[in-house]
Amino acid sequence: MGRTERLRGALFIDSIQAARSAASQKAETARAVVESNVAAMRVASNAHRLLVVATSEANRASYRREQAAEQSNDLAAGAESRAIEFGAQTQVMARTPKDHPDVVHVRIAKNRRARVGEFWLRLDREWHAISECGDPEADPEIAKAKDRGKRAAKRGEVEADARSVLGVIVQNPGIGSRSLRAKIGALGLAIGVTRLDVALERQLATGRIENRSTTRGQRTDAHYHAMAGTPVEERRFP
Repeated sequence: MGRTERLRGALFIDSIQAARSAASQKAETARAVVESNVAAMRVASNAHRLLVVATSEANRASYRREQAAEQSNDLAAGAESRAIEFGAQTQVMARTPKDHPDVVHVRIAKNRRARVGEFWLRLDREWHAISECGDPEADPEIAKAKDRGKRAAKRGEVEADARSVLGVIVQNPGIGSRSLRAKIGALGLAIGVTRLDVALERQLATGRIENRSTTRGQRTDAHYHAMAGTPVEERRFP
């Protein structure tokens, strides 16, 4: 037997839901198409001794939630039919972790010939190369960078809220807390009670506004005024 006669052929399918086999031509539903194609893959593997590698679309439940990566979910992740799970010798699930567009998280959900587990791959877009890497979420430097980014975003949110509140106070001298909340809502600004309090504290601390509150009996009413000469950044309200 020559060397070429010992080589094994391979069949690549992209994807199980989109491909058409002889049996699936008569299928009337998407589920029947998948089940027919899985049956055809078995014939190609067993009768023709082909290595069959196929991609599959995932059902919504498997990627809609960030934490939907349990092995039981991965086994049933194939769209339209669980025939994919039952017919596969080896089944892997590939996801792109949130905030890591160049990393692919691969979980081996089923493997009849070896172990199951997980690994991560990094895509070098410039060189079109793929290399193995570690879990990006476990990298302390990445965790620190994400934390810094969250803190920066929070600071930016507070500053934006503070500018919006200042703009309303400049346009409505002496406005009280209740009216201020109403004006904020009328302008369509998504600033809740807690964020409004933080924004007011920010502007009071920087001296851009002052609260000339009045007391009547047991009731104290706030009256916010912008300080003279307070610069107001231009803002176009909705």
